[in-house]
Amino acid sequence: MRFLCLHGMGTNSNILEAQLGPICAQLEAHGHEFVFIDGQVECEGSDEIKSLFPGPYLCYYPLPTYENVKAAHEYIEEIIDEEGPFDGVIGFSQGAALASSMMLEHAKSNPLNDLFKIGIFAGASLPFDLQNDAGIAQWLSARSRLGATVDIGSLRIRTDGSGITAISDLPSPTSSTSSTPCSSPSLSRTTSDDIVQYDGEFAGELEEDAPGFPTSLDAWLLTGQPLLGRYHPEKTPKARIRVPTLHLIGDSDPYRGQSNSLLKLSAGESTVIRHAEGHRVPRDFQFQKKAALAMERIIHKVNTRHG
Repeated sequence: MRFLCLHGMGTNSNILEAQLGPICAQLEAHGHEFVFIDGQVECEGSDEIKSLFPGPYLCYYPLPTYENVKAAHEYIEEIIDEEGPFDGVIGFSQGAALASSMMLEHAKSNPLNDLFKIGIFAGASLPFDLQNDAGIAQWLSARSRLGATVDIGSLRIRTDGSGITAISDLPSPTSSTSSTPCSSPSLSRTTSDDIVQYDGEFAGELEEDAPGFPTSLDAWLLTGQPLLGRYHPEKTPKARIRVPTLHLIGDSDPYRGQSNSLLKLSAGESTVIRHAEGHRVPRDFQFQKKAALAMERIIHKVNTRHG
């Protein structure tokens, strides 16, 4: 089988190839092929990544606006047309979100034909839904909880229990005047039910030192482009990945909540391998061997099913 491999945000194809090296080596010995594709957008890498690997540090999309995510879909579709076909896809972090988003979008217009036969997701964040532009309201409401006020970067967010009511600049430390509302696009109101469904889902990406925040909030306010919401097993009950999947989830990964939600979005036969580490693919031999064997079993089942 041939696998398309998509890296995480702030890394590149060489880094993912190094992370998956021992797993791929075991499978390449059985004739399987792995094609690693770089994102097209430069972005900042984490301190840990920069200390271990040279750049450039790339992503498939910076802010999750419709235009950015749609462009990423079209870019990967071009890769599939030019270098495919691919039997399966492997995605780490943003690469997993992009791959699963494409699989779910493809299924909407191709109910009898799947984009890939197998999906392998490591340290996955949830996929963005091209038809849902209420992401900023969902993100902020999840962070601020019900009826709360929260400061994110230079912004103060207020909610009244039924939705976001105001976004304002934080007052200067030397200023005694109250903050004034920002000039911002209208927000889709998010109900308390939405907040409960999304509560905890965004751990790992709403921290002030996480990639994209508060930069993405400031950029949204400046550009007026709505940010996409994510597919969610409760909020999008009809959207499901139908092919067999393998999920590699770290118990210490801040994105594990999203990885577990992606597992619930997978309606095909799913295999889960959990590890004790964080947002990475463990390098220890036992884990790599276990992951390779799980992939081999899935490949065998799919090949048997498709004759």
